[in-house]
Amino acid sequence: MSFFPYDPKGVVTATFTRKDVPVGVSHLDSRNHTGLMYWIGDVQLPIQGKTYTLRAFNKERDWSKINHVLMFVTDKTSKKTSYGGGRAVGVTFEPGAAPKTMTVNLNTMYSFLCAHSDYFNCPINLTTFVPVELKYGEKYPPGGH
Repeated sequence: MSFFPYDPKGVVTATFTRKDVPVGVSHLDSRNHTGLMYWIGDVQLPIQGKTYTLRAFNKERDWSKINHVLMFVTDKTSKKTSYGGGRAVGVTFEPGAAPKTMTVNLNTMYSFLCAHSDYFNCPINLTTFVPVELKYGEKYPPGGH
């Protein structure tokens, strides 16, 4: 696997606005199956002098069980130096204790698993496009999937 060089500018403090009641979002995946994830809130992420709002998801609906946010991102590196379908980044916390601020380490962004194998199911319509180059985390996977 190949990664962009670690960049301390990729570690940012974000604001999390949680939804009182998570919203079920039906989505298609890379194998044309329908899946369900819950939109649990929004993360306001400061990147390169601007703030972008990313939807945060989880497979759980019950806040007492939710212990992380998962964000799916495409950016100006997508299809060039990172996987075109998008990358994911997450933040964990104590179950049910969603913080109002969180540290997001963009250096940990990883390609969807379907970038590495046709046998994985990856969401294709839950990504947020961020109109800058996010040169953090995993680069385009070997094999050119």
